[in-house]
Amino acid sequence: MALPALFDPLINAPRWVKLALAGIVLGGVGAACYVFAIAPVEGRVATLRSQRAAQEQELVQLRAMAAELVRVRREAAEVERQLEIAKAKLPTEREMPALYRTLSDAAVQAGLAVALFQPQASRTRDFYNEIPISLVAEGGYHDIGDFVGRVATLPRAATIGELKLTGTKSEPTRATPSPRPVAASRPPTRDLGQREPATAEDVKTARRPVKAEITLLTFVYRPVGSPPAPKPAEPAKSEAVKP
Repeated sequence: MALPALFDPLINAPRWVKLALAGIVLGGVGAACYVFAIAPVEGRVATLRSQRAAQEQELVQLRAMAAELVRVRREAAEVERQLEIAKAKLPTEREMPALYRTLSDAAVQAGLAVALFQPQASRTRDFYNEIPISLVAEGGYHDIGDFVGRVATLPRAATIGELKLTGTKSEPTRATPSPRPVAASRPPTRDLGQREPATAEDVKTARRPVKAEITLLTFVYRPVGSPPAPKPAEPAKSEAVKP
């Protein structure tokens, strides 16, 4: 098939002209392919790469959050376990009369003469109510120590909030101890590995009656959904005195 006469100059042109025209045509075709085919793909690849980097960074953050969530769940389980232990020691409202009797019986069993045993108004805390109990009793120092030990070993939560001791006017009659015969040839010796026997003054002090004013503290568990504890009142701001 013969080409039109329009292409005769191109056909009859020198070889270098033909090569130059061929290079121009190939360059134009390559530029067109890059603009319409390769450039959009490269833009898409760059976009996908940036999205991948963002997703990798988000994945790192999610892994850190997952590790933190595992730690928080572990701590929450430990707190829940400790809360269950605390709930087991905190009496309920129904158990309070029995706890009052237990505390009063502990004072009597320790040898104290109870003059007053009066529960006070409860004070709301975070997840429990604190109930103070005023106790006034008389007895010896050892009796009071025995009572404190009994309170510390109770299965329900109770503790000594305040303790005030005052002497009483009456003191028990003390029998005069019989004198011990002591050898005159040598002074009495004391073994350092043994306790020194209690003197008459120690016995007198131990048996001397004292008045104990004790504030016992017991606690009642507040179930979930109870009203929150009231916030402490802010101190009133003092107004400046005008001259």
